[in-house]
Amino acid sequence: MTKNNILHIYAGSSGSAGLYIDEIYRVLEKKYSQEVIVSYKFPFNYGKKIFYRFSDLSTKNFTHKIYKLRLIIRYFELLYALIYSLTYIIINKPKIINYSLTTQINLEYFFLKLVSKFSNSKIWITAHDVVPFKTNYTDFDKSIKKRKMFFDIGHRIIVHNSNSINDLVSLYRIDKLKILEFPFPIMDLNKIPNYQIPTSLNDFFLPKKKYFLFVGHIRTEKGINILLEAWQKIVQKDDFINNMLVIAGNIPKGFNFNFNKKNVVAINRFLNDFEYRFLIENSKCVILPYTRGTNSGIPSSVIALKTKLITSDIDMFKNNTLIDQKFIFENKNIEDLISIMKLSSNENFNFDSIKTYKINFTNKILKVFS
Repeated sequence: MTKNNILHIYAGSSGSAGLYIDEIYRVLEKKYSQEVIVSYKFPFNYGKKIFYRFSDLSTKNFTHKIYKLRLIIRYFELLYALIYSLTYIIINKPKIINYSLTTQINLEYFFLKLVSKFSNSKIWITAHDVVPFKTNYTDFDKSIKKRKMFFDIGHRIIVHNSNSINDLVSLYRIDKLKILEFPFPIMDLNKIPNYQIPTSLNDFFLPKKKYFLFVGHIRTEKGINILLEAWQKIVQKDDFINNMLVIAGNIPKGFNFNFNKKNVVAINRFLNDFEYRFLIENSKCVILPYTRGTNSGIPSSVIALKTKLITSDIDMFKNNTLIDQKFIFENKNIEDLISIMKLSSNENFNFDSIKTYKINFTNKILKVFS
């Protein structure tokens, strides 16, 4: 075993998101020496906690009230973290740098170009979202071109499902031999230390009530309008008349959803880890009606807490062996979603796949990094 076989760099590892890199680290530590450069809010007691000390959304301070100021601080925090990372790489000479792609701004690209020029380390780019989400403030075609610039720098590209491989080949013309794949880690929220039942949710609803849940950062592609339309129909039924629909997550500016519907509660803000876990484990069922997507840690978090999960049949869900196939509805089909919601009230979700999934994850990731 040599020093610094692998260096993982992941800025998006604050709080429960840090479970992603922790699962990878725990498997690989059996065979390789590693270091991680992660968020200041990374919840485990190892690693270089460098990224976003003051500008992380989970950090409550005055910058959250001044949006542009927060972005400026965030930029300089990213610059500092990348300078730190480059210095670490030059001094410690890791064989592999597993760089998780997050913001795709020019600063990150310049950093990777410097790493490529001034070190002999192999750069592996982990692509969490191979196809970028469409937003009101970005140009989709430019986002594709920018992402390809990053993919072209990498010696290898890591993805977590077969549909991402197909997207890389068809959309970016990436050589298939350059692509590595292993399953998305199970992000078990039970592993977050010092869990406390949050009192901050009491103002929104009574936990004793039965509720269906959508949770996560809200975008158009996540099918919120489809869920709201289905809910408006089903909540009139006798079996659902006393149920609630809770939609919890930060809604970016420019996205307009009509939450003024019967038995709907919207929690429009960033959730801390305790709120996130509490909402999932106390819900009757979590619904993810995405119309498009590449990866998500939410399914594994939901299933690890033994909560039922309904999803659309897009590839990222359909190909996920953790998800019970009878709880998957046809994408954008409101009537099919309603029928699966009814089914969820009467049938149990099959959680037996968790153990097999973990074994498969361990075997595949060891094979990839070998």
